[in-house]
Amino acid sequence: MSIQSLLQRRAQTERKLSQARAAKLEAENKLNRLQQAKAEIGELKAEMNQINQKVKTFEIPTSEWKGTTESDYQSGPKAKVETAVTNYVNHLEDNSSRIDEEISRLINQIETYTSQISSYNSTISLINYEIRNYKE
Repeated sequence: MSIQSLLQRRAQTERKLSQARAAKLEAENKLNRLQQAKAEIGELKAEMNQINQKVKTFEIPTSEWKGTTESDYQSGPKAKVETAVTNYVNHLEDNSSRIDEEISRLINQIETYTSQISSYNSTISLINYEIRNYKE
């Protein structure tokens, strides 16, 4: 193998190393954003569960009823609010599950990039060794 081909091989490997580092950094940034979103969804779910509990336990004193009966209120507006809040919490939980899946995928991807980076560094070290010990 000529010195020129060793230099070309090292340059190619250095480009691949640079690409793997950039891809790893991008994946790590995405992972951080998803972890922040997951935490915010968790806070929102807790807040919505508190609101749902307040709606379920909300009672109007009998002396306050004017025009609408309590049973109409329970089966109408109150039931709609409870359903809407429950649906929203379910939607948040679905999104949280999807985020968990994406987080797992990104963690695996980052591990792959880390492995590639290590491999490229080893290859570059070997090529450098070959270049130092090159004899025509």
